[in-house]
Amino acid sequence: MDLNLISNLSAEDENVWKPNQHLIKESYLEITAFDSGYTIVKFKDKKLSNKFKAYFQDQAIDLNEFNKKYML
Repeated sequence: MDLNLISNLSAEDENVWKPNQHLIKESYLEITAFDSGYTIVKFKDKKLSNKFKAYFQDQAIDLNEFNKKYML
């Protein structure tokens, strides 16, 4: 994996805001800081994603729901 790609993760890239769109094809998960209040976490592994959602419960907002509420 090209570690230089890590610095390319940016909330300014429109693909960050699209569910199931990963900026680094080799990644298992991507974490992109949006601001001091939000972080975008994308998983390719559904089981791991479900564990994350179960642990963080109401704090884990679906990206589609976030986009509808805040980004349009």
